[in-house]
Amino acid sequence: MWIDKLASVMELEPHDEEGDELLFCFQDECDVIKTQGNMKCGFSENGWRNISAQNVRYCFHDKISDVWCEVDHHPHNEIRYGIMSNLLRPVCHRIVDHGGLPLHTALVERDGKGFLLAGSGNTGKSTCCSRIPAPWNPLCDDETLVLLDKETIYRAHPFPTWSEYTTKRSEKTWDVQYSVPLSAVFILKQSETDEVEPIGKGEAAIVINQAAAQSTGYFWKRMDRECQRNVRNRVFKNACDLVKTVPVFRLHASLHGRFWEEMEKVICE
Repeated sequence: MWIDKLASVMELEPHDEEGDELLFCFQDECDVIKTQGNMKCGFSENGWRNISAQNVRYCFHDKISDVWCEVDHHPHNEIRYGIMSNLLRPVCHRIVDHGGLPLHTALVERDGKGFLLAGSGNTGKSTCCSRIPAPWNPLCDDETLVLLDKETIYRAHPFPTWSEYTTKRSEKTWDVQYSVPLSAVFILKQSETDEVEPIGKGEAAIVINQAAAQSTGYFWKRMDRECQRNVRNRVFKNACDLVKTVPVFRLHASLHGRFWEEMEKVICE
């Protein structure tokens, strides 16, 4: 079953407490289930709103926190795993509502603290994760969920690199329930030498905002204009709030140098 595989990739543990839910259904089964449950999912009446994106239709209700996901059957693994990734977009959207951000970043850990490596495609996030030595521990190299906990501390959760499955490179899993307090963000820049420099909070907020758009922007584009405007404003506000408490640096990293030593200079000060 897809849900079992999704839970396996993300190392999810059973959870019995009540809370918001994602309800999954294959599209050819949805009409029967919705009729039995007296749901009007798929229609604009009774408060239901739809977003369709890449083989998944999401149904939201104005007064219900749960999200209904209609999934298209597809036999090909490269599409199947892409669908699994898309199933998690409502989770990312809900995180934004609570002050957090989904970010297109790598996440590395040292001494129980988390550090993000940010940058657009082909800037070296995966390469840095593969090269960084112990006691550094790379947790993910593609996407990170940053949440605010009850003490208003930002905590970073690793998220799967779905291309590991679509390209059949590995059967790696990620413990998405594990988190580390976010201590700094490093914006990667390819360079001939290794160096870390601070940047202003304005530039830092723009980069964090861009990392969120790279992660989930295509999902937000499926919303109506008013919803898009609201979520973009909220994402930018969250990015501004984050850089007020989490330091952001630019990391010049060479292909064969010891960039992590430059990181250690600023995080150990």
